[in-house]
Amino acid sequence: MTGHAALVLSLAGLAALAIACSGGKADTVVTVERVIPAERVFTFDDISAAGAKKGKQYDVTGLRGATSAYLMFFGPNPSARKDYEIRLYPSHEVAVRDGQPLAEEGVGEGMKARKDTQSWKEGERDRWLAGGVTDVSSPGSRQAPGPKYWDYVIFGNVVMLCQGLDAQQSLENCSALVEAMGGRKLF
Repeated sequence: MTGHAALVLSLAGLAALAIACSGGKADTVVTVERVIPAERVFTFDDISAAGAKKGKQYDVTGLRGATSAYLMFFGPNPSARKDYEIRLYPSHEVAVRDGQPLAEEGVGEGMKARKDTQSWKEGERDRWLAGGVTDVSSPGSRQAPGPKYWDYVIFGNVVMLCQGLDAQQSLENCSALVEAMGGRKLF
């Protein structure tokens, strides 16, 4: 057996061992596309028609490029609705160019780092949880003080910050709203 063949066999054996130690399943990395173009420009009425309910409308002064912004609630039934911050822009390009940097600032670690220095102050209190919140869809889950929205998605001209206990749950909630608006499942 040549040195090259022995190396290939050794690597194959290590891969088999790794799979065996992981319960027979190879670890998979799931990637989520956060920026999804759409063929149309969505309005507040389109999001409402998808089943989202309006909580309040925000003043968009200081939210560069945005035409409107809302706190909305969406979910399969009234007791399982999640919070969403919906920001509407005149086009997908403007949503990405102007909306993405401010979305990153308003979710997860970006929100933690800039809690008191958000570029867009409107709705800032709604983006932060004081703590002790229980996630009704995950029994026994409590969220410590911190960001309400752990991730975001840009679907067409809509920037949506989505509630969750972590980035994965936030993206699942974003995916549900994107699907309800006629988009495809994100993952």
